[in-house]
Amino acid sequence: LLGEQFAAAGYNTAAVVTNLMIEKQYGPSAGFMEWYDEPGSAHMHLRNLGDSTLIGWLTNSSQFALLVPLLFWGRPHAQNEWATQEADRSTRAARARIQSLSQSSQPYFLFAHFMDGHFPYRAPAKFFGTRDTAPGSSFGEYDQTRARYWEKVDYLDTKLNTLIETLNATERPYVLIVTGDHGEHLGEHDLVGHSSELFEPVVRVPFFLVGHGVPQGQLPPVSLSDVAPTLLACAGLPLPPEMTGMDVRDLVGKKSGEADQRILFARDERTVSAVIGSQKWAAEWPRGEAGPQPGIFRDIQADPGENNFIQDLPDLHDAILAHLRQAVDRSEEALSSERAAALRQMGYVDAAE
Repeated sequence: LLGEQFAAAGYNTAAVVTNLMIEKQYGPSAGFMEWYDEPGSAHMHLRNLGDSTLIGWLTNSSQFALLVPLLFWGRPHAQNEWATQEADRSTRAARARIQSLSQSSQPYFLFAHFMDGHFPYRAPAKFFGTRDTAPGSSFGEYDQTRARYWEKVDYLDTKLNTLIETLNATERPYVLIVTGDHGEHLGEHDLVGHSSELFEPVVRVPFFLVGHGVPQGQLPPVSLSDVAPTLLACAGLPLPPEMTGMDVRDLVGKKSGEADQRILFARDERTVSAVIGSQKWAAEWPRGEAGPQPGIFRDIQADPGENNFIQDLPDLHDAILAHLRQAVDRSEEALSSERAAALRQMGYVDAAE
């Protein structure tokens, strides 16, 4: 794990976490000297109340989520209002750790996690209702949903700016990566959220890399598997042989056609997808099954909305399957029964599973 790599190299390590899926009990805290998950997310708070109250024991998770605001706050939607302030709590905790870690002459690694791109799309009062529309094309009945989502992005941007100002105030060189583990459907294919299909709005996420020794320019499509190798390389540390990603600084300024033809892989609980160049293959492959159902190809450059299929590409199909089997084996090994249960509680696992 990344925390272990930095700790072994003499770095001080700390994390600020608000996601149920990366709580200490699931193992990601290995190598971190400080693991701060007290800010609390709506998901974590619901889980704790459900585990420790009689009403939680007597109802399922959906019923409990509806009852909680009335039972514990006395009015509907109160929990949503509380959840809108998550980034405030996370930012205060992360700023405190930057300031504390910067007092030491030792280098440090800080992981700061935010849940504020998640549903419910309700920003704090200062930002709520400030957008009539969202960037890009109109999606008819979904335009208000898209505007509310972008208001949350606006709110989160101000918090990230606060952290960058805090980093700059230390007058120490730093490298910062900003990314996410998934995107959101906001009306595309009549979907909202991120646990239905692996269309591009869900699998494409931001990847910003700034700081000391980072060249300026645009990246071609890269992978989240590149986060750890890039950070280790920026720190001048060796890459463990089991890491499959790469240092993305080598790709800055290159276009997709100029970069190596990498297979970029994504998976949820029942679907897989793989992109190589402009060709995208997707298929049903529920966890636990030996292999995928027959898949389909799309050209995401010619058809960015992913509305049409193209003919099968047998040679590319075989190369993708060989790559995916290795990647799926690794991900199956990493998914414990406890983590699967947490995914199910958060709505990531299909109810039909």
